[in-house]
Amino acid sequence: MKHRPAAAFALVPLILGGLAACGGENRPESLPSTRPTVEFSAERTTRSTPTEEKTTEATDPTPTRTRPTADQPTREPTAEPTRAPTTQEATKEPTPAATSTSAAVAPVADQDDGGLGPWAWLLLIGLLTGLVGLLLVNRDRRVATWDAEARGLAGETRAVLGVRLPQLLTDLDPARRGSAWPPVRDDLTALEARWTALLERVPDGERQAYAGQVAGMLRDLVNAVDAENAALATGRDWRMLRPRVDAVIAALSAALDPGPAAPAAAAAAPAAPSPAPEPATRETSIYGEPLDEDPGDYPPPPPRAPRPGYRPPASTD
Repeated sequence: MKHRPAAAFALVPLILGGLAACGGENRPESLPSTRPTVEFSAERTTRSTPTEEKTTEATDPTPTRTRPTADQPTREPTAEPTRAPTTQEATKEPTPAATSTSAAVAPVADQDDGGLGPWAWLLLIGLLTGLVGLLLVNRDRRVATWDAEARGLAGETRAVLGVRLPQLLTDLDPARRGSAWPPVRDDLTALEARWTALLERVPDGERQAYAGQVAGMLRDLVNAVDAENAALATGRDWRMLRPRVDAVIAALSAALDPGPAAPAAAAAAPAAPSPAPEPATRETSIYGEPLDEDPGDYPPPPPRAPRPGYRPPASTD
């Protein structure tokens, strides 16, 4: 009976060992619960490796030898899929895409900034058209103002040439001409100065030539009348100087009549002689000889003499 308690106490360690063995056999079922934690930590960060070592050290006291076989297949699939796609593919592929998109965006921005759109071209064309129109309107206004002033000045010049100067030139008394000439001379000199001032504001070359020629002819007229008055006062033959005065007056009158729009040179030029009438053409024969216009005026030709040895035919009567 004493050996039975001892045998019972001896069986207790065996029973506990059996239970521990049964618990060890059932642990592989509990390992998958801890392994996902290790895999999850490895996927999130690479610093979770110390946790794997700690967990393995905590599970080492288990008496079973089935752990190495279970740990090796779990570590190999976890390390390969986590490191390869996360570190290599995720880091290398997005960066070229970002650089390519940035490189593609840069030329588009440069093209958009460098070129002008259709609205900008239309606006530029409108501005240029408005500027050209403004210049043309300004020029037309200047031309109209100049023409109006030139027409008024031409009327005053014609009044002096047609009214006051002929009265002076018809008076042959040296004393009266000497007293009447200075006012007329002052008027002609003032007209010359006004034509010269108008010459400085001329809008084109044609009007410039016209105003310059009128001013020059007024100066020549003053000099010609001065020379004639001096000859009349000294008793010399003033008639030799009158043709020059008449020529200048005629040229001025011809230049002022067409108006400022026409060139003065064309107005002062003498008229071309009329062409001579062409001789009447006479009709010719086929041989080139002129035909007689009135052949009935000529006398009839004389009768022809009979040829020698010619006998008229005898009458049948």
